[in-house]
Amino acid sequence: MNNQEKQPRPVILINGFLAPKFANLPIKWMLESHGFQAHLIDLPLLNLTDMKEIARCIAVGVDTVLSQENISHCDMIGVSLGGITGLYYLKKLEGHTKVKNFIAFGTPFKGTWKALLLAPVIGMFSKSLWQTLPGNTILSDLISSPVEGTDVYSIYAANDLIAPMESACLDWTKNIEVKSLPAPISHQGLITSKQAMSHIVQILKEN
Repeated sequence: MNNQEKQPRPVILINGFLAPKFANLPIKWMLESHGFQAHLIDLPLLNLTDMKEIARCIAVGVDTVLSQENISHCDMIGVSLGGITGLYYLKKLEGHTKVKNFIAFGTPFKGTWKALLLAPVIGMFSKSLWQTLPGNTILSDLISSPVEGTDVYSIYAANDLIAPMESACLDWTKNIEVKSLPAPISHQGLITSKQAMSHIVQILKEN
């Protein structure tokens, strides 16, 4: 085994709906403190646009990182909507050939009706908002079958109102619940949960 193979794979962080890439800085800093290289990539318009377009930008970001690192595979963490757009990349844009571990983090794979709360404000110009509603054809297609070649994990909080267990867990994902005691963990609070971060590190180090 050469020195490159001994190094951890780079980890690419995919931000969620209405979140700039810098929203993932807590995860990036945590990973770097454990010896991982974590990369933030540029995605369009706070992820308000079509999820297909977001996934194409993910593909560009992955190829750029792999080329810079001179390596063939990476790991990926998708936060909230980032878990859905990351899954689209894996299944529709050959991402499964480049990503070893994919960790969805507070991701409503089966959709969330809570998206309608933002419809009066941004519904006219956000295609991805409507694509996250339960029953959307894109979601139904993405979750219908496992990803070949990539291990997919779903980390969720017990009382997350946007990505509850019934939406975050699929039959073919490796599901990990973050307990809400001693204090409840919200959708936004999951990203700063020490318990959740511990699960991420364990997955990446063991696989």
